[in-house]
Amino acid sequence: MLKKIMITCKEATLLSSKSEETKLSIGDLVKLKMHLTMCKVCANFDSQVKLLMEAVKMIDSDVNLTEEEKTELKRMLNDNMNNN
Repeated sequence: MLKKIMITCKEATLLSSKSEETKLSIGDLVKLKMHLTMCKVCANFDSQVKLLMEAVKMIDSDVNLTEEEKTELKRMLNDNMNNN
């Protein structure tokens, strides 16, 4: 049972990033929260992702990007996060 709840740091960072774009399932949310309580590195990453997304939202209100440019920027950020 515990193996089903425990996730790796890579899985945690993916869920953390995903949580900023979509609502996580209850199962994924529980897994992420449990991991973040035990792993300070991932908890720090989660905080940084949230801060970055807040900054992007503030910039988004000041910068007039086309929807295509916004989509491309999000894709590039996601690709970068998934490759690291």
